[in-house]
Amino acid sequence: MRWGILATGQISTMLVDEIRLTPDCEVVAVGSRTEESARRFAEAHGIPRVHGSYAELIEDDGVDVVYVGASHNAHYPAVRHCLEVGRAVLCEKPLTVDASQTEELVRAARAADVFFMEAMWMRCRPGFAELVRVLSSGEIGEVRHLRAALGFAVTEEHSRRLVDPNQAGGALLDVGVYPITLAFATLGPPVEIRALARLEGGVDRSVVVAMSWPAGATAALAGSLESEIDTSAVFAGTEGRVEITAPFHEIGALNVVAPNRPPRRLTPPAEGLGYVHEIAEVVRCLRSGLGESPLVPLDDSIAIMRILDECRRQIGLTYPEAAYR
Repeated sequence: MRWGILATGQISTMLVDEIRLTPDCEVVAVGSRTEESARRFAEAHGIPRVHGSYAELIEDDGVDVVYVGASHNAHYPAVRHCLEVGRAVLCEKPLTVDASQTEELVRAARAADVFFMEAMWMRCRPGFAELVRVLSSGEIGEVRHLRAALGFAVTEEHSRRLVDPNQAGGALLDVGVYPITLAFATLGPPVEIRALARLEGGVDRSVVVAMSWPAGATAALAGSLESEIDTSAVFAGTEGRVEITAPFHEIGALNVVAPNRPPRRLTPPAEGLGYVHEIAEVVRCLRSGLGESPLVPLDDSIAIMRILDECRRQIGLTYPEAAYR
């Protein structure tokens, strides 16, 4: 499976290494906004073909699937172009800046019968499947509460993208999407959402989200770009709890704790940095003739994007027009 890498940031560097750890995969091309940037990346990672624009990479017929690792606001036009030329695409989370863009891309992918998947790698890791199995087994009873947070302290020098409103930066889309996805993927669509945030410089530096479900479960979720918060997660049930070790989105280990029973520690196997599993899922789907992954359904990506939109509405965060171009 021949991969093309769109954009040359840190996440793309990690994906190149993980693709090469995945059986029957190779990286054959890279594209950036400038040829100089693409050439530097290609030389550093031994990639044979260089493209000085995203469009050139997408239109390279020697590429089977494009990985979109660009900033949030660049996802929509890049994916749209991939779908127009029939190129399979794995796009970083979140898929777009808002739900309307995501809905449009999903409709286009399904109409063109082109594979399209959000790179929510957490859902492809063996640990996630094990988490779902434990929660579904009834071992901790009915889930009544979820606590999950992800964040770290950054400065503009660390990554300007994260705090740039023109690139749809901020805690919600960059790190808050993980606890929200964890909640949605395990508990289903919430019936109530409440969001608060600290805004500065046109982006949300920290955000907290409370949710509730019809069966009585609640969640306290958080994301931050300005504090080293506790990044573990806990599902508390009527008969015990499941603790996910930090950082929870890697789901490296699960501690199952219940009264009158010795605690159990589950350590599902993982390959590489963990991205191998989502790459292998793309390959599996393409070779099976699937248009989307059952592990990361496109309808879920739309639903989660709608939750993110509602959170932005409640915290009063509006992206500038430049973020939609």
